[in-house]
Amino acid sequence: MVTARAALLGLALLSTRTNADECTNLIDHVDYKGHDVGSTAQPDAADCCGDCSDHDSCKVWVWTNYHGGTCWFKSQGTEVTAYHGAKSGALPTPTLSPRYSELADNVDYYGNDISTTKQKFAESCGEDCDNTDGCQLFVWTSHEGGTCWLKHSHSGQTDVYGVKSAYLVPTTTVTPAPTTMVNPAPTTRAGRLKHSHSKRAKPT
Repeated sequence: MVTARAALLGLALLSTRTNADECTNLIDHVDYKGHDVGSTAQPDAADCCGDCSDHDSCKVWVWTNYHGGTCWFKSQGTEVTAYHGAKSGALPTPTLSPRYSELADNVDYYGNDISTTKQKFAESCGEDCDNTDGCQLFVWTSHEGGTCWLKHSHSGQTDVYGVKSAYLVPTTTVTPAPTTMVNPAPTTRAGRLKHSHSKRAKPT
């Protein structure tokens, strides 16, 4: 039983792991300063992609030949610096559903929380909101590597640096215009005769 459960867990991890060909192309001699969240030993820079995908907070990485090859995981890559011999890459960014507004930077909605979920990318919060009853919007923060705060109301908007938010765009229902029924002219012989008699001039 334990062996079977372990095998199923391994399959689940493999299904969610990002393959090297799904990550961005490696960039030579580029480092991202700060925001380190971990590291692994890998002789090949291409293998950092899967390791970064498995890490809770990693979005970008830098590989160096330190100790035969090391992947340095980072939560963001905002400050680019030159580092000879380094190779860097990033996980693919998910796409937010078109049912939501564009992500708004530094916009929070205080209170009205339903629940929270863990996501590295703000774009992934949309699916969690879709699967939560009553959810109308979400706010993403970097808390614990990435947290979606699912909310039921737009009230309490405030500015908070570093957060991202989006809301469900209201759908518009188009009501069709009423149709006017037109009675067609009679097509039977009797109808034509009656129609012609009605047009005769009265006798003088």
